[in-house]
Amino acid sequence: MQLHSSHGASGSLPEKETQEILEFTKKYINEPAWAEPLGMVAEDIGAAALKAPEDASAIKA
Repeated sequence: MQLHSSHGASGSLPEKETQEILEFTKKYINEPAWAEPLGMVAEDIGAAALKAPEDASAIKA
């Protein structure tokens, strides 16, 4: 699983903070060891959204 920080990482954030987010993403999130745990979290979020459809609009994945 390869996650990219192109969604929401830039825009209203200062350049330094944007760079820190990109570095964090490269160093930790894109590590293969995170693929399964992140997939499990995404699955739990999706299941929670299905259980509470009135709140599903608050979850944008």
